[in-house]
Order: sequence, then C-alpha cells, then structure tokens
Amino acid sequence: LPLIPILSGIIIQRAKGYKAVVIALSFVVSMAVIYAIMGIVVAEIGYSFQRWFQSPWIVSLFAVLFVILALNLFGLYQLNLPQFITNKLSNLQNNQKAGTILGAVVMGALSALIVGPCMSAPLAGALLFVSQTQNAALGGLYLFILGLGIGVPLFIASVFGSKLLPKPGKWMDRIKVSFGFVMLMVALYFIRPMLPSTVYAAIFALLCIALAIYLFIALRDSEKVVNKAILAVIAVLSLFAGLWNIQQGYAAYQIQHSQSEHLVWKKVTTAEQLENALVQAKQQNKPIIIDVYADWCVACQPIEKEVFPRVDVQDALKNFTLIQLDLTEYNASQDIILKQREILGPPTMLFLNHHAEEIRELRFTGTFSAQQLLKQTAQVQEIVKAQ
Repeated sequence: LPLIPILSGIIIQRAKGYKAVVIALSFVVSMAVIYAIMGIVVAEIGYSFQRWFQSPWIVSLFAVLFVILALNLFGLYQLNLPQFITNKLSNLQNNQKAGTILGAVVMGALSALIVGPCMSAPLAGALLFVSQTQNAALGGLYLFILGLGIGVPLFIASVFGSKLLPKPGKWMDRIKVSFGFVMLMVALYFIRPMLPSTVYAAIFALLCIALAIYLFIALRDSEKVVNKAILAVIAVLSLFAGLWNIQQGYAAYQIQHSQSEHLVWKKVTTAEQLENALVQAKQQNKPIIIDVYADWCVACQPIEKEVFPRVDVQDALKNFTLIQLDLTEYNASQDIILKQREILGPPTMLFLNHHAEEIRELRFTGTFSAQQLLKQTAQVQEIVKAQ
C-alpha cells in the first residue's frame, strides 16, 4: 500500500478518463504476465523432474521454506532482494517514459521484480506450490491471478483515486500474521504423506485453533463494527476447521485400529512383467485394477495409508485382480508403458474389465478418496456384468 500513491502517480501523471484506465490496465496486466511466466517455468520444471521434486528430502525442504516464510510474516525478520539488484531494477524502471501505454507495460513488467520482494513470502509460497502441481497451464494461471490481485489496488488508486482505498493500519499486520499461520498449514500439508493421519490432523487442528485465538484477541483492538464482524467470522471458521480436523483424526485412528487383513497386490516393474501379469489376470476372469505407484511419490502415501487399509475398501477389492506398477526403481521399459497407456505418472489407477481392456472413463489420475474408489469399483462391476 505505501507504494500505491507513488506508482499510480508515475503511471497516470496527467492521464484522465479512458486513457487512465488503459494505462493502469496495461501496467497491471504486464505485471501479471511476468508472474504467469514464472508460474509456467516453475510448473514445467516440477513436471520434468517429478521424481526429484517428490523426493521426501525435497518435500521436507519445501516445508522448511514455508516455515521460514511464516516466521517472516510473524515479524521475526525481513526477507529482501540484495540492495544492488533492487537499485538496478529501480533505475531501469525510472528511465521508462510514464504516461504512455508502452511505458506502463515496461514498468509493470519491472514492478513484478521490484514489488516482488515486498511480498516475497506469498510469491515464494505460490511458486513452491505451483512447482508441485506439474501443470504449466495451471501454474501460469495461478501466478497470473496472483499478479492481477497485486495490481487491483493499484488499478483502483490510479483510476478512481487513493481515497477509495483502505488506510494502512493494524489490519495490515493482522492479515500478515494470519497468513503466517496459513504458511505453517501449507508446510504441514507438504509433509502430510510422511505423517500418520492422526498426527497430521492433530497438528493442523492446533494451527487452526491458534489462528482462531489470535483473531479473537485481535477483536479487542478493533474499533469498527465491520472489522470486528469480519474477524469474528474468520475466527469462528478457523475454530470449526480445528474441531473438524480433530474429528478427522479420530476417524483415522478408528480406521487404523479396525483394519482387516490386507489383500496382496502383484508388484511389477517392467513392461514384460506387466504383460505377463495381465495374461495371468485374464485367466482368473475377474476385472483388474492397476495401481501406478512409486516410493518417491508423496501423493501416493495417503492412498496407501488411508484408503487401501479401510475394511470396506478391502472388501470391494476382493472382487478384482490387483496389480501394482511400481516405478520406484527406474526401468527404460516403464517409459513405453506410460506412453502407450497415456499415464502421466503416479498416483494413477486403471480399471480394466476381465478381458484386460481398460475402462478409460473410470481412470483415476492423482489422489482419490475411499468413497470415490468404492464408487468406481461398483461401476466396474456393473459394466463387467453388462458385458
């Protein structure tokens, strides 16, 4: 917010009406485009090095970075770009001609690099999150929307005047600290596959309850009724989220202590082994499930720990021939399997009929819940009976 009056004055200068709108919009969109490019690049890197990014060590590093960002938002220290880099970018931006569309576009692009350090924790957090999505389109879209969000106050100030914007005050600190709690929740989310479900739910519940307590305390310093109402609503929602996680943790605890005997999956690692397994599976005349898995795939762990052990899931899987395609140790033939069957990577679950023909519309790509799996297995049974 402190930069908005300065930047809006540089961008608009004497521009009024339609021209002010176009110039401000050019600035904001060009800034958002730079963020979108960041998102695309980071998402592509994350996809290309999926095995590396999903290593428990790398995921743990991401979680630690989010904790560092959270501590920054709590005010323990300030993250900034080196001064010499900031000075060079500022000088380059100041040399651009203001009051023109081209000048606004150039300054908007440069501001994405200059303003970035002022919100380094959210930007870094977004980039880390995007690197895990492995989707360039979504990565670009997320960061583009982030850039638009950053530019909205600037657009309003440039076109309508800074008098319409809220005044800087304690509410900015409250937002910053609240996002610190959110950063800790994201750090916890990253390491979720490496934690027992009960431990994850308990820690997440503590963070939600701590945020609710902080917001309730902040109510005392708030003078406006509207601000108090907003803080109260968010605090209550956070408190309910904490209680809900406690309930989820208890449910996970019950599941872990009521597991039936696990069914055995036939593990294969090469194309030849998979074909042999499918030949044997067809002889059993039962529908087939292929679970694409890897030890390095952190998204696979919740499925292994929370979905498959359930009694109802184990009962449903008894009617299938179970094959697990394990990609933990790389084999060149795995690339052939992934290409032929158009598999993006683990976790993926393929449902085949008793002739070993995939029912493609039922495929799972990514994580899924026990309810979704039960629904799919029931549909497979109906399709096989109809055949």
